[in-house]
Amino acid sequence: MVINHMKEFTLIKEIVAAGCNISNNAFACFIEMKGLRRLEIPFNKIETDGIELICLHLSDSLEVINIQGSRVDNRIMHSIAKCKQLKVLDVRDCQQISTLGNVVIECPLLKDLRIRNGIFPDEGLKDIITHAHNLQILDLQSCVSITIEVLIDICTSRDLSKLYLINLTEIPLTINMMKELCNVNIYKERSIYVTTYDRVYENLRTWGDYIPIEDE
Repeated sequence: MVINHMKEFTLIKEIVAAGCNISNNAFACFIEMKGLRRLEIPFNKIETDGIELICLHLSDSLEVINIQGSRVDNRIMHSIAKCKQLKVLDVRDCQQISTLGNVVIECPLLKDLRIRNGIFPDEGLKDIITHAHNLQILDLQSCVSITIEVLIDICTSRDLSKLYLINLTEIPLTINMMKELCNVNIYKERSIYVTTYDRVYENLRTWGDYIPIEDE
């Protein structure tokens, strides 16, 4: 019943609906919301075609996209890259995604990127270093395919001068790797969170809840 009347709500700026059984059929209504800035629909029965439709029609307004736990594939990243105002992207637990596409290249305002449980090759992650210059938060939890070489490149990059929080929990780092990350972490204000060991090395701390970036 609510979905049937959503076309009337063209001034809506935010949709937050986690686990509400929203399906692709609802997106035909969403695209009428030309001022929609925040789309947070994690853990819903959505697939790639539905999100592609939204990105096509609302690319000029969307700033926050959260589709955590959705049944989407790599095609979605190329569609999301069309959202030039994007600041926050959450694709955690979307296990069919294995590429960032052109998101970090085409979305220069991106501040918060969360890709937990993703299987991303090193080459794709290197785009973060060369293009995501406004990135502040990077969640790589359980991205077990990432190599220590790329982690070091991310942690030491001067191009990522705004990056202050990196989540590396549940990545199989040895104690020596942790020490190495500490030694190369040139930004004292940059916090690197890893799985807890018997001792914590300098800027390597246990991961806790963090406050999502607020729209400016």
